[in-house]
Amino acid sequence: MAKCCKCAKAGASFCCSRCKVAHYCNPTCQKEHWGEHKPRCKKSAALDERLAQSISPLHAASTNGHVDVVSGLLDRKTDIEARDFMQCTALHVACRYGHVAVVSVLLDRKANIEARAVEQYTPLIWAGQEGQTAVISLLAARGAKLDAVTRIGKNALHCAAYHAHLDTCVLLVNVHGLDPEQLDSRDRNALNCYGIALDHPNPFGDLGPREALTAEQKADAVAKIKKARAEYLARGNGA
Repeated sequence: MAKCCKCAKAGASFCCSRCKVAHYCNPTCQKEHWGEHKPRCKKSAALDERLAQSISPLHAASTNGHVDVVSGLLDRKTDIEARDFMQCTALHVACRYGHVAVVSVLLDRKANIEARAVEQYTPLIWAGQEGQTAVISLLAARGAKLDAVTRIGKNALHCAAYHAHLDTCVLLVNVHGLDPEQLDSRDRNALNCYGIALDHPNPFGDLGPREALTAEQKADAVAKIKKARAEYLARGNGA
């Protein structure tokens, strides 16, 4: 349930008609918050316009999980590697939004499983950032590089941890063997960066607003990730 950007009360159903991101209890809260919201509102509206101008029918169908439309477009020789303004392919967006069936179709049609978007994100890394565990399992089964990293050295585990997707972290550590102590170029690992994105929410990054974690919640998540690593090593994997 959305919170009011002015008073932080839950259940805010009145939405800014311009950016569609900010929610309020009522028009009064919106009016009182306008001075603070105005700069962000302009950025969001500009982003929406850029998206509308750059998105292809294949990207749109992949974003919304329309398998039949994706298949039909590919039958008509639509460019499967076409890029949007963030250099994402249809496979990137299908992975980000968790549409397993679309991902499967795109891979069957030879989409590049290691395509690089802005900041050198692969489809697997996008899936990690958004906590799409089923997509990650499919990509891994199809041979995706689990150790792929972004421009600043973040892998899928870093991104999952950063955005506090615990189930995804456990999968990547316990099943696929990613090391939670591996450092990115900023000397962060999956343990010391867990939940950081929620401390400073970005409406243009994560798929939706989420509350910041308490210190206890972070500690509990880190303990579970460490346990997953110990179980992985106990099975005779790694060093």
